[in-house]
Amino acid sequence: MTGNYQITVDGLARDVFYRDPQTNPKDAVVWLHARGGTGMGFVSIKCPSGNDHIDLGPNGLEGDFGQEWVFPGMETRPGYPYNAPSPMTDIHFLDQLMLDTALRFPSIQRIWVAGHSSGGLLVWALYAWNTEFAQNASGYMASGAPEPNVNLFDWLARPKNPRPFCLWNGSNDGVLISQLGCKSWDASVADLKATNGCSGTIPLVSIGSCDGKDLRRGSPSGGCGAGTPFQRLVRTMGGHVWVNSGGCSTGQHAIEFFKTTGFGT
Repeated sequence: MTGNYQITVDGLARDVFYRDPQTNPKDAVVWLHARGGTGMGFVSIKCPSGNDHIDLGPNGLEGDFGQEWVFPGMETRPGYPYNAPSPMTDIHFLDQLMLDTALRFPSIQRIWVAGHSSGGLLVWALYAWNTEFAQNASGYMASGAPEPNVNLFDWLARPKNPRPFCLWNGSNDGVLISQLGCKSWDASVADLKATNGCSGTIPLVSIGSCDGKDLRRGSPSGGCGAGTPFQRLVRTMGGHVWVNSGGCSTGQHAIEFFKTTGFGT
């Protein structure tokens, strides 16, 4: 069953597309589209369905390049939505969406969040600003999100978030912008690990091919004091893309990652 509903947050009526298998699943996944996309288009075309979860595809706000997301530090990015009341608008929206989901779909016990490009940046924002939420997400996955903002991603200034996090990026999503300037993924991951009490290194090992490109996976070899699973996926020479072709799906990798940390149990 599919459909749409609205949630009013910060004075704005926000559209949400949903796909419900009507099997009373315990899990819901919020899929955050890229700039110019829509929740319905992202979920119905690129995100894996299943009898074990409900899919939710919220819409961003309208800007110069179509629908876009807002978060602290987004104000200077091109395409900033015309009617966003504040940089915290989508933080508030996702908080309310998670609360609403638990009421609208009573069987839901866990909510997971995944997004691509600007949607991936919003995932980073939700992860960093988790203390603003009445209900923390059960896990996070960000794809193609190379430009976190200096103010948003000052890791040491944010409280620790003990939830699992997965990065999926193409070869040209190679740096993060931190409070110290440009950093490699490894250096930025080190910041994230330090914030979450993790130790050890992140070895990058090949696990096969993805759409004809090498797919590599890294995960902390040391322990995480807060019990935070962290995984880095890099699709070499893959570009800035959400993969959705035979035998290789970014969305399916998100689901598989979530399954290692409680999804479906």
